[in-house]
Amino acid sequence: TPRSGVCVAPPSTLVYVWGKSTSASDIGRGMLLAGCEYGMHLDMNPYHTGMAMYDVPLVDGELPPEDTKGQGPVGTQVDIASHLMAFDEHRYVAREVKDFFYLLRRRLLPDRVGPPPPGMSPWSSKGMPLAHGLAPLAMVSRSDDGVTLLAVDRQMVPGEEEVVGAVRAAYRPAVGGPVALLRQGAWVKEPPRGTGQVVRGVTKEGDHILVACDGCGLNRLMEVLGPVPLVRADVVGSGRLAVEGRDATRWQSVAQAPYPDEHPQWLTFVPSAVVAPLDTTDFTP
Repeated sequence: TPRSGVCVAPPSTLVYVWGKSTSASDIGRGMLLAGCEYGMHLDMNPYHTGMAMYDVPLVDGELPPEDTKGQGPVGTQVDIASHLMAFDEHRYVAREVKDFFYLLRRRLLPDRVGPPPPGMSPWSSKGMPLAHGLAPLAMVSRSDDGVTLLAVDRQMVPGEEEVVGAVRAAYRPAVGGPVALLRQGAWVKEPPRGTGQVVRGVTKEGDHILVACDGCGLNRLMEVLGPVPLVRADVVGSGRLAVEGRDATRWQSVAQAPYPDEHPQWLTFVPSAVVAPLDTTDFTP
């Protein structure tokens, strides 16, 4: 019969398990294959097992009124996890007496960083690794005059040491360490001179933004970073910012040296969770 379950795969991945016609022991084996160490059987049988993703747009910060068909607030969009699930996908945004649980969507890197600054191309994660199979670990934007902007999701970076897959940003580290350009959201009055510098900014949510240009001065880099909500920015090196994305079907956790005192030639950014292949879900990309 249809069955469902939920389990936890260290360090912090929640896995939902569902099968159209399966046994409790098969659900458990599926959890073990997913790397889970703790799991539980949820509901079973048709209509009582299902998973869906919802987007309910707010109107002036408030929920819109219920529609006339009993399908939740007006404008609700639903994406069912699999077309094989035989359940009413609107039941959890209308009225429901059966038990259920829900998760709220976290603000991911594109949401936190926002649109690219004026004059830069749209953010692209093509060739960049994905965290949890869907969310981009890093995004790149470029301008016609040679500026490269790299946004990295530092919330995915753990504290373990094992280099398996990563986004790498390469440049020559600054002699003597980073030079301050911005602290607590306030730019310094006179930036240090020089061209071909690499600047790294940090947002209030911990994401890293690196920017560089072969022939641009620091004023140009600061102009690009200006619209980005940063709490600090430093000149961390010189040379071209060479961005390399290395993707794999499944990764293990790998590490990044602590900011701002590291002086490696390569900065390595990697996800903290196992990455599942994209074809493991029927959710619309």
